[in-house]
Amino acid sequence: RFGLDLVDFRDTDHFRMMRDFCGDPDGFLAEALYEDEA
Repeated sequence: RFGLDLVDFRDTDHFRMMRDFCGDPDGFLAEALYEDEA
């Protein structure tokens, strides 16, 4: 009830960010830098 919940690792923000970065490092960084400038 209280504490940690079971979560599939593919549903975590960390996994999604790593997957996106590994799939397109240049695009990932370009988008990240663009969001920082906005």
